[in-house]
Amino acid sequence: MGMVELAVRRPVLVLMVISALVVLGARAYQDLVLELYPRIDFPFVVVTTVYPGANPEEVETQVTKKIEDAVATISGVRHIQSVPAKFVGREH
Repeated sequence: MGMVELAVRRPVLVLMVISALVVLGARAYQDLVLELYPRIDFPFVVVTTVYPGANPEEVETQVTKKIEDAVATISGVRHIQSVPAKFVGREH
């Protein structure tokens, strides 16, 4: 009953503490940064290429290699991986 006794014996002290907490909370709320669309850095990018009628070797030499070379020049790229997609554009 320590808090209850304190509130009964010293109501002005309790009122001042609560008022200080409300003022500090209002000030902190004003300083709170809230963005509707915050900046998000995605850790990866996926590029899909489709070359209908071409065999995998043609796609690798004519398309994939050129894309890899262009992407490799971007700063911050640490890893590039090409994976041939099987059955792309074909019904199976």
